[in-house]
Amino acid sequence: MEKWDFRCAMTVRDYELDMQGIVHHSVYINYLEYCRSLYAKSLGVDVHEIHRQGYDVVIIALDQEYKSSLFPGEEFYVTVKMCREGRLKMIFNQEIRREKDDSLVLKAKVTAIWIDLKNRKPCMPKMLESVFEAES
Repeated sequence: MEKWDFRCAMTVRDYELDMQGIVHHSVYINYLEYCRSLYAKSLGVDVHEIHRQGYDVVIIALDQEYKSSLFPGEEFYVTVKMCREGRLKMIFNQEIRREKDDSLVLKAKVTAIWIDLKNRKPCMPKMLESVFEAES
């Protein structure tokens, strides 16, 4: 089993379901993002504060493989493992797994970059270099 950088537990809520009574495919993206957000906070990265300083994080690619569905009330967990690709890209490998049997629900690779809001160009803000170097 892969060593994950971060893990968060969640429960399926009724309003996340589609007409088939399973979690709607778009909701899984929210689960992944919520886990990445908590992970960033655990590293001391406040994306709202960094935005005020003139930088935004942007998802430039998202590859998902759905393996099974989640159902109402099910408990599950989301994991994230981060690495750098080159100078600018951050790769987040993520999984969603059912809590009761550890079965794989979804596997994803999310690619993100930071952009400088002044010139709209990709960058790695200086204040984040040490954070992402330590984690990759």
